[in-house]
Amino acid sequence: MKLIKKYPWLKYYSENVSDYIHPDYYDNLLKDYIFEGLTDLEHFRNCLNVISKNGKLNNILELGCGSGRATKVLISSIEDFGSLELIDLSPDMISHSKRRFSSDNRVSLFTEDSIEFLERTNIKYDFVFSLWSFSHSLHSHLEKSGIKEGSLYIGNVLIEFLKKKLNKGARFFIIHFDSLSDEQRIVKRQEAKTSIVYEDKLNKQSYSKEIIDDVLRKLSKEKEIEFRCTHYKGREIVYESIDKALEVFMNFHMETYFNRDDNVENVIEEIKEDFKPHTKDNGEVHISPGCFIYEIHRI
Repeated sequence: MKLIKKYPWLKYYSENVSDYIHPDYYDNLLKDYIFEGLTDLEHFRNCLNVISKNGKLNNILELGCGSGRATKVLISSIEDFGSLELIDLSPDMISHSKRRFSSDNRVSLFTEDSIEFLERTNIKYDFVFSLWSFSHSLHSHLEKSGIKEGSLYIGNVLIEFLKKKLNKGARFFIIHFDSLSDEQRIVKRQEAKTSIVYEDKLNKQSYSKEIIDDVLRKLSKEKEIEFRCTHYKGREIVYESIDKALEVFMNFHMETYFNRDDNVENVIEEIKEDFKPHTKDNGEVHISPGCFIYEIHRI
C-alpha cells in the first residue's frame, strides 16, 4: 500500500497480455519514436506512398492493431482499397478500434493471436503490416511450446503464409524492436527473470527477430521473396523524471507484469539503477530506442 502511494500507477495490472492496459492509457504512455528524423508512422507512410502507386490493394491485413494508430495512417494514405482486417489479442484494443473505425464498412476486426490467424486464414493479401507488436505473438508461442518446438511451428506458419497467402507483388511491412538498444536492454534485464524467451538473450537479438530473419533468408534464396531490413538507432526519448520513466517502463514496456510481484520494490530499484547513466543533472532521463524495419516483396 505504501508503495502504491509513492507510485500510484502501480494500481494498473493485467493478468495476461490479452487484457493489457486500457487503450487510452496506452496512447498516453506511448512516446514518439523518431528514426533519422522520421517517426515510426512517417516511415510507414513512406512505405504506403510507394505501394499506392502499384495499383489497388484489394485485401489488407494488420497484425496487432492496438489502438489503431497505424490503421489510421493506412486509411488516410490509401483511399482506394477493398478490405482491411485488423487482428489483436486484446479485447479492449479490438473494441476501441471497432468504435474508432465503425464508419468504414471495409474494416473487419478479429480478437485473435497473429500467428494463429496467419495459419488459419484462406485469404490472399496484397499488403500486410505490423508496427512493433508482431514479436509478442512469436514470443507467446515460444513460451507455450518451448524454444525449439515453438520456433519450428512459427517458422512453418510464416513460410506457408508468405508463399501461399500473399499475392504476387504483395508487400509485408514490419517494425521490430532492437533488443540491443539502451531501452530494450533495461526491459530485458527484468523480463529475463521470468521468461525463457529472454533469459539467454541479454546480449543478443531476440528469438522473434532470429526466426523472421531465418524465414526471409530461406525464401529469398528460393526466389520467393525479396526483402530489405534496415536498422535504425532512434533519437533519445526524454522522460521528465525518473518516476515518469518508471511508469512507462513498468506499465508500457513490461505490460504491468511486475506490478503485483512480491519483488516489485527490488524491480523498481534495479530499473532506477539502470536509469542512472541516462539521467541528466536536471533530472530528465534520456534513453535511446532502436528498431529494424522489414520491407518484404512477394516476387
